[in-house]
Amino acid sequence: MPSRDLKKMVLYHQVGFSLWNMTDERVRDLKNLFPGIHFVNTENLDTLAEQIVDADALCSMRITSELFRAAPKLKWIHSVAAGIGGLMIPEVLSSNVFITNARGIFSTVMAEHTLGMILAFSRRLIDSYRFQQKHQWARDALWALQPPMGEIRGKTLGIIGYGSIGREIGRGARALGMKILALKKDPSTGVEHADHVFTLAERNELLKESDFVVLALPHTPDTKQVLGEVEFNVMKPGAYVINIGRGKLIDEEALVRALREGRIAGAGLDVFSTEPLPEGHPLWDQPNVLITPHSAAIFPEYWSKSLALLGENIRRFRSGETLENLVDKKRGY
Repeated sequence: MPSRDLKKMVLYHQVGFSLWNMTDERVRDLKNLFPGIHFVNTENLDTLAEQIVDADALCSMRITSELFRAAPKLKWIHSVAAGIGGLMIPEVLSSNVFITNARGIFSTVMAEHTLGMILAFSRRLIDSYRFQQKHQWARDALWALQPPMGEIRGKTLGIIGYGSIGREIGRGARALGMKILALKKDPSTGVEHADHVFTLAERNELLKESDFVVLALPHTPDTKQVLGEVEFNVMKPGAYVINIGRGKLIDEEALVRALREGRIAGAGLDVFSTEPLPEGHPLWDQPNVLITPHSAAIFPEYWSKSLALLGENIRRFRSGETLENLVDKKRGY
């Protein structure tokens, strides 16, 4: 393929969390690597509107229709997150603009976060901490809880969404002796560590067998509320749900009902339909829920890995090679 011009890249990050913001020091590193490219770093929407007009590339988690229409030279948008929902506007989807994301760099830390939740539920660590806060030696009380604390070896883990994160969860869980059931759109490839693979249409079969169900898939029209009233009724009463994908994968009202009525044992939730989770939301006070604040992907090496990926894609873009983590705009991931 012929080389492509990349004279200017705008970097825009304003997400309310310091780790995700591009610092001037990181931009200097990019400038040193690619001295022929003009990098503009901003957290100001007005500055973005001014600078995107002649930009060849944009590094951002979101774009509006107005901004996209104001950027006739734009050829490539890169998200430093795995999620690209903020970029999937009709104008971008119908254009020839490439979209890439940072999927893959989060696989290990998100798998460890998930396994930590599984162990916390299995060993009743959340309940132990509550008793600790009351200075109670509650061995009998812990043993009386249902389902009882036990081993995860021999238990069945259903992973809905078997991409890079799902496979890493499967790898770790298999090492701990769990049976792995996987669900993915195309079960013909990328199914290592899984004992059996299901399609989305077969998810109830996976749910019936699983002691733990993990959601590790993107939010698309096909996956919206992939777990709802019907699915919770199919699951084992002693099963746990863990969501590290996207909040809209779960019907949260149905989840609250299932938890309160004991139709499932508990839920570990890192993502929610509305974030931050509203103060009065009933999930806050559910005793069988473990909440983390969309923190499963937080780790110190994030920017070193993210910039390495961005740098490699800048090189590939300029040389006309296929970009890493190229998003299929029809599939939405």
